[in-house]
Amino acid sequence: MPAVLSSKITTTVSHATNGQQSSGSSGDLANQIAAVYAERIAALDKSIQDELTNIQNMNNWLSLAKPALNLLEQKRPSSPTVTVDVRQLTFSNSGNTAKLDAFLKDAGFSGNTATPWNQQQFSDATTWLKTKIDTVTANLQLSLLRLQALMDKKQQSFDQMTAMMNAFKNALNKPNTPFPPR
Repeated sequence: MPAVLSSKITTTVSHATNGQQSSGSSGDLANQIAAVYAERIAALDKSIQDELTNIQNMNNWLSLAKPALNLLEQKRPSSPTVTVDVRQLTFSNSGNTAKLDAFLKDAGFSGNTATPWNQQQFSDATTWLKTKIDTVTANLQLSLLRLQALMDKKQQSFDQMTAMMNAFKNALNKPNTPFPPR
């Protein structure tokens, strides 16, 4: 659990129990409530981190795919009888150079990159890469939506924990107040 979150939870529990370290059930209940919420928030933090990693990976791939697509479009032979050896084609992005054939294979392209390509093979690879870019872009949008939902859930969990601890504090300060609140 992040130190900031642990500190906030400890502060919330301390306020809810009026700073008393109680061995009785009221202090234990506050600590148990805080522990449950802290566990949920920690799980959400892990999910958020995983989603961020996934988003970064997709962004990195897209940053390579677009120059690769440009290269395919530029190097496509103008005549059906002319061929180009794709093993010799490279592209750059942010100072990094990559081989086109290796990029396509790593991305899942099933076409033969071991022999020179004609106009049709360039067209097929271009169509395939455009489709792959569209798919990854759509998945990226879904991941961004999932990330927002996870962040909202995390905030909601923290707000719920704070509200529960405040209700607990009020119940301790006013003995006739039912806890949990109804």
